[in-house]
Amino acid sequence: MNYTIGHACYYIRSKEQSLDFYCNKLGLQFMFEQTFPQNNMYIIYLRVAKGQYIELIGDLPHDDKPKSSFAHLCLHVEDIHAAYRELTGKGLTLTDVELGASRCIKCYLDDPDGNTIELMQLPEDSLQIIHDHD
Repeated sequence: MNYTIGHACYYIRSKEQSLDFYCNKLGLQFMFEQTFPQNNMYIIYLRVAKGQYIELIGDLPHDDKPKSSFAHLCLHVEDIHAAYRELTGKGLTLTDVELGASRCIKCYLDDPDGNTIELMQLPEDSLQIIHDHD
């Protein structure tokens, strides 16, 4: 199985401070923002380089707020179903494959220390592909 790093995901406290830091100071490119009115949560995608992103998640419900800012590491795969079969065949436990809000196809697993890894396939109509252009 071949992997590339898709994104690192962080929980944030302030959209304004985070966008100032990542976009204005570091110079990363804002790609898109998704809002989820049912729980007042939002996700912001920033482009580091072609196909490489930082995902920022803000305004989580109080009970869901993490103790640290790191959320998960995302690995891109070409075929999510093949990756799922290969890894479950090696005895790993993965979540069901699902369609993400950005039209990506994804599933999750944890490493031995409980760090979450997202496996993601990006179809041509995913927001990541649509917004990732020079």
